[in-house]
Amino acid sequence: MDTNPKASVLSENKKFKARFIHNHGQKPSFIQITPPMISSVLFHAYPLLIIIDNALANIMWLSDDKCLPFIYLTSVWLIISSFIPTETNVSRILPFSKLLSLWLGFISGIFLLLSFMYYVISLLTSLRNAEPPTLDEIVVLLESVLGKLEVLRDELNVWKKLKTSFNGVNKKCSNKRLFLRLFLVGTVFQIIIIRYISVGAYARFFIISALVYHSTSFQATLRLLWRFTLVRNFYHMGIKNFKISNWLSNGLTMDQIIILTQDSSIIVPLVEFLPLLLQNKKDEDHIQILQLLNEQKEGFEDHGLKILEIEVHENQRKWHRNKHWSTLLLPYERQNFSIEIKNADGSSTMRSCLSTHDLGEEELPNDWHWINNDWDGTDWVYSDSYWRETGRYDSLESFTRSRRWRRRLFHL
Repeated sequence: MDTNPKASVLSENKKFKARFIHNHGQKPSFIQITPPMISSVLFHAYPLLIIIDNALANIMWLSDDKCLPFIYLTSVWLIISSFIPTETNVSRILPFSKLLSLWLGFISGIFLLLSFMYYVISLLTSLRNAEPPTLDEIVVLLESVLGKLEVLRDELNVWKKLKTSFNGVNKKCSNKRLFLRLFLVGTVFQIIIIRYISVGAYARFFIISALVYHSTSFQATLRLLWRFTLVRNFYHMGIKNFKISNWLSNGLTMDQIIILTQDSSIIVPLVEFLPLLLQNKKDEDHIQILQLLNEQKEGFEDHGLKILEIEVHENQRKWHRNKHWSTLLLPYERQNFSIEIKNADGSSTMRSCLSTHDLGEEELPNDWHWINNDWDGTDWVYSDSYWRETGRYDSLESFTRSRRWRRRLFHL
């Protein structure tokens, strides 16, 4: 037994000593977790990051001064017009218009150079007189630059766009379709354009188009053109992972669906599933199943039942904001009723099929019978024009919608 009262008091204080949690719910500052060498590099690179961020903002038309990108665009146009001729044949004596074009291009080049030098000098002067930036401000600016560069990288990644499929299921198009699109867009289409316009005009068109691509007017024009079905059909030409014959067919029948999807069927013991199977059947179907089982008395307990679930997608599109949903869809996308078919390489393809009513009225192949009396449908799922889900309710960004119908079959 401990007879020392002082030791007893100390032990009691240890039990009830308060413990405080520091920085609870707060993230550590960048200055605490960033090595000094990296902090020094970021501090010296801060002016360069500001210059790059403002340059990307002007290219992407994100500047606060909306007139400034237009002035730069006009100067670039004058420079390109003076150095890239539009005619292939140039006379020996330069006309007055050519001299004027050269003079305007020269003045525009000097203007851009002097404006850039003035901006750099004024920026360095203001940073020298202002307080040094914190590491958090530098990191935020760096994230802004990386975000803009990532957007430009995704837009310039033509190879990725060529391999993308837009039917809402396929991740990539086949190599045959990819080669066809490269041949059409990269060779045939370019030769046709150069045949009717000069090389100079061709180069000026693509340079100016790249500079004005992110402007509000250009993006609005692209969205207006995208509303035309002819433009969409031309854009999606040659990149789909299905054949033209799939468009023209009336849709897959029940026989074809069973053949294409029977690999996804499951085998269950007949003894365990039989009570549930007979419970969901009508009188005529009940008698038919019993007759089938009577023919297969041998090995009844060991007999397996093959079950296959058919899932049909019902798709609709809204063409006008105040109109009702329509069963008319674009020719290159999924149709009114479609079914997802698994390919040998693991990918999936949307194939057009008959409606659920017609599939239910069809006579099934031998030894195949319906388990459910009717199709079981889900609620509508709304999506945008690319069939990307937007929610369970209709909204301003919803242009398409889809719901699934399921029904199961069994095979003895």
